[in-house]
Amino acid sequence: MLKKSFFIRLMDNWPVKILSLFAGIILFALYRINTLEERFFTVPLQIQINDNFVSVDNSVEKVRIRIRGNEEDIYSVLEEDVAAYIDLTSKVSEGEFEAPILIKKKGSALNVKNMEILVDPINARTHLEQKLTRSIVVQPKLNGFPLAGYQLDQYYITPSAVTVTGPRSQVEELQFIPTEDIDLMGRYEDFSVGSRLIHVSEDITFLAGDVVEFSGVITEQIVIRTIADINIVTVDLKDNLLINGILPKATIKVQGTQQRMEKIKLQNLQFTVDCSGIRTPGSYNLPVFVDIPDDLTALTYNPPRVEFDVIPLSESDEAGTP
Repeated sequence: MLKKSFFIRLMDNWPVKILSLFAGIILFALYRINTLEERFFTVPLQIQINDNFVSVDNSVEKVRIRIRGNEEDIYSVLEEDVAAYIDLTSKVSEGEFEAPILIKKKGSALNVKNMEILVDPINARTHLEQKLTRSIVVQPKLNGFPLAGYQLDQYYITPSAVTVTGPRSQVEELQFIPTEDIDLMGRYEDFSVGSRLIHVSEDITFLAGDVVEFSGVITEQIVIRTIADINIVTVDLKDNLLINGILPKATIKVQGTQQRMEKIKLQNLQFTVDCSGIRTPGSYNLPVFVDIPDDLTALTYNPPRVEFDVIPLSESDEAGTP
């Protein structure tokens, strides 16, 4: 009878008792929620795709991570042990795709059982494009000028071309890969420097590094100058003979370095006619000899020969007598 009375009392007002039980559970859950700690940090979004494609124009670069749990547990988790990613490995065509952001735990995060991880945003969108690999020529970007009178005669780049990979549309348009500025200012001798390649796009990568070797060959500038009104001098003419009249002026076109040309003087150029073979008066047509410094080159000169009359010195005296 006592036992029956217990069950009767237990079931008495049972809806109220069940509601009270649920209220207690909810209050306990709310208490637990209010006592949980929260932690926030940001991680990069990883995009898993087929090896034949690359992703561009990503709508999300970084993901905000929110973890909730016991204070000791959540602060034992390292940021690098929570990875955020979207999985597009099943996509085998170009186009724009959206997928939910997933979480992968590793390292210290695997040891925490009662931890809630939320992400913001929850979805990400990207554009998949076929991957293209090409060899592209390297073009140096030269800055400044060598020392006055010098010039960059030629240069070599090692390697002269680099292999790049990236989105098909971008790689197809590439004509060359530029280098960072290579300074020529004030140089007067050969030189070699390492130069970094310019990253023309964040989506294009260099397969064998982004540094090339630039070797420049510096030479003195060669200029051509025409010099006129140069006297032609006769040499070794016998004392009893005399040139009748005045020999023409000479003109010469010479080649040499710019610095040497700036210092050249008329006395450095000698035009002569060898008269040692003349024994008697008469008319003669003899070659003109040119003597210039060894560091200059005579391209042309005029006249190559001169025609003149030779008279006895006595006739010259008579011509001068009134």
